[in-house]
Amino acid sequence: MSINVTYPNLKPHLHELAELLAKELEIDSSQVRLMNVTGQGNSTLIRWDIFPAGSSNSMSNATAMGIIYRLTQHHVQLPEHLGSYQLLE
Repeated sequence: MSINVTYPNLKPHLHELAELLAKELEIDSSQVRLMNVTGQGNSTLIRWDIFPAGSSNSMSNATAMGIIYRLTQHHVQLPEHLGSYQLLE
């Protein structure tokens, strides 16, 4: 995910962003994990991993497709101070 906010401006809000992402994707915040953050000029590249709920080793196809749909169709809305995002992979 690429967010159009510089890393120094985004850094204090990473936990908030993870919580918001979970809420917007209709999953528990424990399922969203920040894996890598890289500042790139005026934007920040973030790699998230999304895990199955609880002790499950898998996620239903419907849940996975719902997450992908919300991200690719920009149904995830970020507050103005977090900028906008672009899904890269």
